[in-house]
Amino acid sequence: MARLELVRNDYGYPLTFTIKDSQENLVDLTNATVTLKIKKPGQTGLTIDAECTVDPDPTTGVCTYIVQDEDFDTVGRYVGELEIEWTGGKVMTATDLNIDIVPDLS
Repeated sequence: MARLELVRNDYGYPLTFTIKDSQENLVDLTNATVTLKIKKPGQTGLTIDAECTVDPDPTTGVCTYIVQDEDFDTVGRYVGELEIEWTGGKVMTATDLNIDIVPDLS
């Protein structure tokens, strides 16, 4: 899905994702809830388990999460996924999100 490099303790900016299927077709997010799940490898709990905002035109496959204060307060590698659940019970998971948190210069 993506590899991101972000700065420790920065927040308030959007992480925007375009979800595609295995044939690179946009995934229609009509009537779907998208949840961003992120953790450090080896960690038992999730660092982030939060709902994304789906684009006003859900057929674009675009969703956004606004980074919150303390989401990324520790330098290191994180892994993540987007879990998409449609009304009626269909579930799809978009994997392979890798995030490197680097130190700020202060």
